[in-house]
Amino acid sequence: MARPNVGKTTYVSFVALIIAAFLLFACAPAAPTAPAKAPAAGAPTAAPASPGGASPTAAPKPAATAAPAAKIKRGGTARVHRITDWEHMDPHLSQISRPDALLVYDTLVDLQKDEKTGTFVPVPMLATSWDLSNPKSIVFKLRPGVKFHDGSDFNAEVAKWNLDRLRTHPKSFAKEYTDAHESVEIIDPQTIRLNLKYPYAPVLMNLTNAPDDKPMMVSKAQWDKEGDDGLAKKSVGTGPFSFAEWATGDHVTYKRFPDYWMKGDDGQSLPYLDQVIVRFIQDTSVAVVEMKAGNLDYMEEISAKDVPSIKSTPTLVYEEWPWQFSLYMFAFNAKPGAILAGDKMKPVRQAILQAVDKNALANTLGLGIGRPAYWHLGPGNIGYSEKVPKYDYNLDKAKQLMAQAGYPNGIDLNVDITARTEDIQNAQIYQQMLEKAGVRITITQQDRVAWGAKMRSGDWQMTTLRSNLRADPDQVLAFRFGSKGSGNYAAWSNADMDKCLQEGASEFDPAKRQTIYERCQGIVYDDAYYGFEWARVMTKARNKRLQGVPERWWEWYLTKAWLE
Repeated sequence: MARPNVGKTTYVSFVALIIAAFLLFACAPAAPTAPAKAPAAGAPTAAPASPGGASPTAAPKPAATAAPAAKIKRGGTARVHRITDWEHMDPHLSQISRPDALLVYDTLVDLQKDEKTGTFVPVPMLATSWDLSNPKSIVFKLRPGVKFHDGSDFNAEVAKWNLDRLRTHPKSFAKEYTDAHESVEIIDPQTIRLNLKYPYAPVLMNLTNAPDDKPMMVSKAQWDKEGDDGLAKKSVGTGPFSFAEWATGDHVTYKRFPDYWMKGDDGQSLPYLDQVIVRFIQDTSVAVVEMKAGNLDYMEEISAKDVPSIKSTPTLVYEEWPWQFSLYMFAFNAKPGAILAGDKMKPVRQAILQAVDKNALANTLGLGIGRPAYWHLGPGNIGYSEKVPKYDYNLDKAKQLMAQAGYPNGIDLNVDITARTEDIQNAQIYQQMLEKAGVRITITQQDRVAWGAKMRSGDWQMTTLRSNLRADPDQVLAFRFGSKGSGNYAAWSNADMDKCLQEGASEFDPAKRQTIYERCQGIVYDDAYYGFEWARVMTKARNKRLQGVPERWWEWYLTKAWLE
């Protein structure tokens, strides 16, 4: 469904709204790190409603964060942990996000932390500047002299091909992020114009890697030669490292690309590292052992029980990124014919959501870095509000709802989960809690790729999943709850929800967007195909020898990293 044209917006009001949004989110609170703690004052947040940051016609420049040139050393291999296996190497068609994507690919626009304001803002990457003087089109100046790893040139033709592929490929998982795109025009070899169907608030944010690493610029020359299969087997981008080896189910090796366009503090081409080996280890406890033994240099998503062990290891540095979290949630299959689909089974879905004690989960598994979760958005997001209706723990109400639905003696269901340590622990606790309400669940485990395939097949009843916060509410809500959203595993389709999401994405006024997205979340509550349980602050650990790793929105970024 195409989003409506909201009418003409004058340039003056357009710029005023952009600046207002930027100022609003410069002061927004960060997500809390524990249930009893208030949001940290001045913690970094995203500036999601501001397409061009502080300036409407040029990309802002964040404060430099690189280490002094005298300390930097070139060479060496960094070993990094990845919690999910690789589906394939094509970012446009991958359902799974890729924290290692920025090793091998660049985006038109980057999302970086501005150290002066504490916000995350769009900044130049392969686009050196942009002109937003017309709110229904953006003119991008492209970086000259950029080469892909296969020797082909990055230029306007290649940029247009990538943007068109993201929007039109039948298997693209970026369609909800590019739905507002009308067309791409080539003005000259280093300039393109992106025409929009309507003014679209998240347009620049959706060209960063924040939308699950989808908008990467891949080699058109490789596709011309090998098609989709070639892009799936081998990453060819313009990034700081080139693809070297993929040992399925174990690791991917990336080697330094000597012709990378970005320069280091020593005046030579980045990166400083010779090589990065990304290791797939699904069990985070095993990864912690590898970190402590010095066999890994960087990992993320550390379970709360492993935090003391990381903190007590002298060679390691523990970090929390309070603006980001891992959210644990339920989804129920909404496809016609599924056991929990339809209004008749809505009381059962509601009963399940009211039978889970969120505080107990957050305390048991969060151990000081968790908090109850009631919505998909978090503090700092436009649309976050504690006024939005929520499902609280109420076992008596859950039992009443089960009887109302015609199941006074309970119901037997299967829940599909990803076989990750914390997901398994969650499911086991859910099983104990739900049984008290008469919901008897059997847990089926599979790896992340197999789980995704099963979700797409529609042959399941209910599932648990883990999600993260994104920079703009459209990236969260349209992705998860839009009828065409690639993260809408429940296949839930609600015309009122689609209309609400369209209104939110088309509106630049932060206060109006706030009201719209509160209403959208009320629709999620009413239909009860998704429920939210608890959230854990984003946790990371690195070996002290790995330097120059900046704070990012969520992914790790090793372009300027180096080893002591």
